[in-house]
Amino acid sequence: PLGAADNMQNLSLLTCADEDAVFDALENGVAAFGLLPEDALFSRYPATDYNIVYKISQYSGQMGVCTMKQEYAPLVLILDRYLTQTQEGDMLREAIRARQQSIRQEKIFAGEKKVLTRLAAKGGDFRYAQAGLDEVPFFWHNGDGAHGELVDFLAFVEDVTGFSFQESSYVGAQAVQALDDGEILFVSGMPFIGGGQAYCFAATGMDWLVPVVPAADKEVFCVGEEEVRTALTQRYWGVVQDFLPLLSGTEFDGHTVGFSDGKALYEAMQRGEISGMLIGQESYDALLLSGEIGYVMLTDPVLLEIRFPFACGLAFVKENREEAECFGRLWEFYRLLHTEDESAPGWYRAEFEKVKREVSGLTRAVWGLGAAVVLFSAAFVLSRRSAKRKRRG
Repeated sequence: PLGAADNMQNLSLLTCADEDAVFDALENGVAAFGLLPEDALFSRYPATDYNIVYKISQYSGQMGVCTMKQEYAPLVLILDRYLTQTQEGDMLREAIRARQQSIRQEKIFAGEKKVLTRLAAKGGDFRYAQAGLDEVPFFWHNGDGAHGELVDFLAFVEDVTGFSFQESSYVGAQAVQALDDGEILFVSGMPFIGGGQAYCFAATGMDWLVPVVPAADKEVFCVGEEEVRTALTQRYWGVVQDFLPLLSGTEFDGHTVGFSDGKALYEAMQRGEISGMLIGQESYDALLLSGEIGYVMLTDPVLLEIRFPFACGLAFVKENREEAECFGRLWEFYRLLHTEDESAPGWYRAEFEKVKREVSGLTRAVWGLGAAVVLFSAAFVLSRRSAKRKRRG
């Protein structure tokens, strides 16, 4: 646990008795930031009052023990050999990993008891599907399978709940129908426009609706502002029908056809039934990643103003509103553990890079001797309001 003023030169060390005392020091403003094991945040789930600003791990990137006392160094080396070169060491590491997972599950279950109990009663094995186009970096596919933040998030949820998740073969409108029929728990790729939608959402981020045209038509929009706006109204555009309210009163109003889902929209574009489409920028990035170079996103300075922000996430039927809210909290907690605060002061980050190098040179990690090891992660306290506002942004 540490306290700091404006820079590391004015930093002073505050020793606390245990993790609770560290959190008390943060909450009372006695300490500006603290060094804590990652597992400590599970006891504060959903931990919305905290941001992780930096992670410090030992040289191996694993949990371990170290010593600053020369007389104990031989003992650490003996433990290292024992744990890495014997069957007993393998068994001990596995037992510690299982115990750590059990503790994490207990903490998450305590915070989400009602919803997780109901989901466990349904068997704990769930399917989900993709209703829209691929999105990079959230959820996308290639020859090696599914990738992205959603895949990593669900692996995290599996680890802390014991449930399992499998992507179904449904896509597009079939995925939405499967959701309505109760065959799957949620779908990815449905826009969250708000107000009047038939589904509830676990919001996971923001995206921008952007205009995309065939590459051969790009030059039509490389002219003056008036000509660009005229060109926009002289062609028919396609968009997922949920987005149509966003286009009211814009250049696209009256010149846009709504489609049931992103897959149907993209297929219509390929057949030439529409001359432009409005899709999420992450979906356009996924097209590029897949090798699709036949379409371009319009980025003329005039068109940079023609971008429509929208929330995206996981869609649940309205009867599962509490499940959606639970997944929203799990997503925020997952992001807390896996995203460092980019607003951390430069001196702070630079100093911890220095500390990290020094720790690497002085210690050798011993794999898996418990979760209560210091130097695993750093927590930085912010007010509830500012933390929530930052994550919404």
